Amino acid sequence: MENQLVIEKRPVTNKHNKEIVTVQNIYKSFGDKKVLQGVSFHLDKGENLVVLGKSGTGKSVLIKCLVGLLYPDRGSVEVLGENVLELDPVGLDALRLKIGFNFQNSALYDSMTVGENLEFPLKRNFRDMTEKELDKAVNEALESVGLAHTRDLMPSELSGGMRKRIGIARTLILKPEIMLYDEPTSGLDPVTAKEINELIVEVKEKYHTAAIVITHDISCAKTTGDRIMALAEGEVLKEGTFEEVSKTNHPALKAFFEY
Repeated sequence: MENQLVIEKRPVTNKHNKEIVTVQNIYKSFGDKKVLQGVSFHLDKGENLVVLGKSGTGKSVLIKCLVGLLYPDRGSVEVLGENVLELDPVGLDALRLKIGFNFQNSALYDSMTVGENLEFPLKRNFRDMTEKELDKAVNEALESVGLAHTRDLMPSELSGGMRKRIGIARTLILKPEIMLYDEPTSGLDPVTAKEINELIVEVKEKYHTAAIVITHDISCAKTTGDRIMALAEGEVLKEGTFEEVSKTNHPALKAFFEY
């Protein structure tokens, strides 16, 4: 009975349309392994929230709970005014169209050109789009990440940083309200990582999105985060600005800021 889903119903809290994600007291275990232990947080409209923590602290599990890819054992999850735990498959699909998930490995289809990779989510979700509309959307998305010249290239012809940018472009093409970045600078050299961090900030400013950035990279957290939530052993240790979170004596956090 430990992993039985318990839905906690409560009134919607974002009365002034400020909070667009509200998570309260969620727990998640896999067998005997406790991954999330009473995590609560919110995301405001137009804000970049960084979830900072080392590998295995439950960061990726947390964002999967936001989009219904995983369900917490108990607690409540509200996204854009919807109770995620009560949505049926049709409702989940509709919600996910408003959320852009940028995968750690960019998740590009190697058999498709860059342009075809970007067209794919449009053709899948908006079957009535004309070729002219598709062409315009792809060009705009590529221009937004500074890679308009790559449309006819194959993913294998791109550098790691370029693949990250194309992954972001493919996410942006659906005009999401919320962006989810999973370890956006993983595997990148410091110069390319800096460029990706700056792009994440540019995306927020240009598209007026909110974002949750999952990372263990201090430079990424400092550059991209309006607010930092430090996670360790499935619990929130500290929350605030980068400067506030960096002033900590907790051993699990000090290691990040002393590196």
